[in-house]
Amino acid sequence: MRDIISLNGIWALSLDKKFSPNNTYVVNVPGCLGNQIPALKDYRGSVWYKKDFEITNKPLRKSSFLIQFNAVNYLAEIWLNGDFIGSHEGGYTPFYFDVTKHIKKKNELLVKVLIPGNNDPNFPFPEIPHGKQETQWYGIAGGIWQDVKLLVTGSTYIKRIFLNPDAENNKVSIRIESKLDDSKEPYRLILTIYDPMGKECGNQVLELEPLMETEISVSNPLLWDINNPYLYSIRAVIKDKKDNVLDEVTEHFGFRKIEVKDKEILLNGKPIYLMGALDQDFYSDSHYTPPSEEFVRDQLILAKEMGLNCLRYHLKVPHPWYLKWADRVGILIWYDMPNWSKSTPEAKLRGEKLLEEMVNYDYNHPSVIIRTIINEGWGLDLFNSEEDRKWLEKMYDKLKRLDPTRLVVDNSPCFPNFHVKTDIDDFHNYFAFPDKFRNMQTWISEFAKSPNWSFHINSKKRGNEPLVLSEFGNWGLPNIKKLRAQYGGEPWWFLQGDPITATQPLGVEERFWQFGLNKVFDSIENLSEAFQDLQFQALKFQIEEIRKHPEIKGYIITEFTDLYWECNGLLDITRGKKAHFEELKNLNSLDLIFPQERLNAVWSGDEINIPILFSHLSDIPLDELKFSWQLEGTDLKVSKTIDKVKSGLNHIDVITFKVPDISEPGIYRINLKLTSKKQVINENYIDLFVVPKDLLKGINLKLGIKDISLEDNLVSAILNSYKISEADVIYASSYDSTFPEIASEGKTVIIELSEDTEFSHFGYSLHRRTGIEEGNWISGLGIIHPQIAGKVFKNKILDYKFIDNIPSYVLLGEFNFNSKTLMGIVFGWIDHPLNFMVEIPMGKGKIILHTFPIIKNLSRSPIMTALLYQLLKSFERR
Repeated sequence: MRDIISLNGIWALSLDKKFSPNNTYVVNVPGCLGNQIPALKDYRGSVWYKKDFEITNKPLRKSSFLIQFNAVNYLAEIWLNGDFIGSHEGGYTPFYFDVTKHIKKKNELLVKVLIPGNNDPNFPFPEIPHGKQETQWYGIAGGIWQDVKLLVTGSTYIKRIFLNPDAENNKVSIRIESKLDDSKEPYRLILTIYDPMGKECGNQVLELEPLMETEISVSNPLLWDINNPYLYSIRAVIKDKKDNVLDEVTEHFGFRKIEVKDKEILLNGKPIYLMGALDQDFYSDSHYTPPSEEFVRDQLILAKEMGLNCLRYHLKVPHPWYLKWADRVGILIWYDMPNWSKSTPEAKLRGEKLLEEMVNYDYNHPSVIIRTIINEGWGLDLFNSEEDRKWLEKMYDKLKRLDPTRLVVDNSPCFPNFHVKTDIDDFHNYFAFPDKFRNMQTWISEFAKSPNWSFHINSKKRGNEPLVLSEFGNWGLPNIKKLRAQYGGEPWWFLQGDPITATQPLGVEERFWQFGLNKVFDSIENLSEAFQDLQFQALKFQIEEIRKHPEIKGYIITEFTDLYWECNGLLDITRGKKAHFEELKNLNSLDLIFPQERLNAVWSGDEINIPILFSHLSDIPLDELKFSWQLEGTDLKVSKTIDKVKSGLNHIDVITFKVPDISEPGIYRINLKLTSKKQVINENYIDLFVVPKDLLKGINLKLGIKDISLEDNLVSAILNSYKISEADVIYASSYDSTFPEIASEGKTVIIELSEDTEFSHFGYSLHRRTGIEEGNWISGLGIIHPQIAGKVFKNKILDYKFIDNIPSYVLLGEFNFNSKTLMGIVFGWIDHPLNFMVEIPMGKGKIILHTFPIIKNLSRSPIMTALLYQLLKSFERR
């Protein structure tokens, strides 16, 4: 029999082999060094681990003893009782040593671990697979970070089992590697297969050899898939001629087939649409190491509750618990090999070795369907180096030879890198919301046409690669109060990130007060909730846009959980649920109803038409299909029988009605529901921001126009224009030196600035947003002062209503909602503030500077009309 003795728990750790008292620590294994010893958080160099253990109730003779390390980062050298046992390079995969000749009743296990620095002469950090352990990302994860165990078995034992289930031919192909003792005694290998209910369904008895290949028939096997993750098991037993058991190993597996055909991803011969999230798999307290198996299981269950069917495990080899529970709950795993950062022959050799180890490690897990070799070109110079491109193509071919049962992505790209040879034509792109939503629509439409730019110019598509948007998403700041409660104070990682890129949490509360955001949100928790609201809005609009293009076969949201300062997760770093968690399952649904185009704002009294699409990708039979919609707060509701739908995209209805006449702008929600035999297939909603056409008639101020060219815009908006001398408010599109004097006399001057304007007055200058200020990856939160927001913009943020109207120009200068700022934007961890609208006190009056296209879009834009109305009303109230 095989017994497993855990060597986890308390170990001694020293910076030198002497374990002198002043240089020795007590640590838990498994665990990351820097998390347990803060003083060593950024330590690079060698450390020594020591563990004493005893062998009790186990005969030393006629037994084999194997020490297994599930993962040690990076270079491990092992001694047992003073004898050197062996070494292993690589921080992500398991390895073991046969220590039978060195084991005693009482034992001292010594492990030297090298955590390489950038200038290590033999293992320079930029040239080793490390994933996101770089300082600019999330920090090193050095040490013995996964389990250590002692395996006790017979003198002859099984080293490895590879299983190839073949449902089409009702069989399992089996490859077994064994270590035989020197006795030359014949041993029997007994193989027994059990079905998902635990019933025996196949067996075989063979004479044991060091390397064996065989097949066992399984009648009508149940297939593993995301809804029914049926797992079979095989028990392999070695017996001697007296029927004594020398070793016994059980492996689980599933009958499933993954392939691409005609630009579809097929699971068991049927198209599967990927609805996934990127998972970097870091943990709030334990960094790289999962806190418990139950924790891992529960987070995968949360993924299913969100409607996700796939997790893209990012730049890290999945922990054994992760794969175990992905197999059991039915989550597809796509994972990326950890990258290095400098392309050298040595780095690529290490990458090739890691690929081989990955295949050996995860081969029997049905959940693993895709492996990625390189992410975004990191570690290679694909753009300039033909040698690197050829290496990548060679690794694709090698990985397909090592494991033809899974898909391979060569490089999961973003601009300006590309594919060379791949099974899936995936791409990454990020768009600010609502600022760049139209850009996202245009890009998605182009990507859906399978453009040539996703491949290198000298590489050719084979024509069957499915399209997948494999990274996109937006930020939603976590609840700071809950984080502090979880950590018992300020999280250690608040020091991470970079203030230059708005990614450093340190000082976030101080900035909240410094920028006067308490005037808008009362508390930072309310601001976080508003940020999460915007994050969900973005996700909703973007996923629906993707689903409009059936040529695209899936998406991967960035990301599953926040990762310290990177807060674009659907969950926070503690796996706490963010706002709108309960709505995610309806959004991540194989059957989705949604509008062909979301109207961000409409005029009251208008007749509107909203085509409704139904993306039907499930295999659920749809009988007696009914589509219904209802306008909340009214008696308007319609139900319609849908005669027939096909798999894919369907146009099922056009919602037509007259928008209610109202006197104040407001939001009307249209609830959508699709049922089959009274069973709900999907639910969704459309929020319409409705603005009265004659809204500006309610303004009691006299408005004067400085620029004659703007008068037509006011007239079309049913707003009278007065002479400057008679007006209470003067509106202009450029600065005039007379404005300070006019304002000082008690008038309000509004200046609408645009890219055609040069402006630098009153401590503010006009500036075009670039780089981080565009908010495409590190998202921004547009904010409205309460005196402008009123009841009309009661959430006080620039959300979907402002699509097409977010300024690309800003005002650099003082940013403070307790002082001059009326509208503006902050990024990431409440940093890099930019003004959209400010108020300059001037004598008895004031000057308002802003960069919104209010007058430019007034006659055709309900939202700009509502904004002007709120601005002018704020003057009346004061």
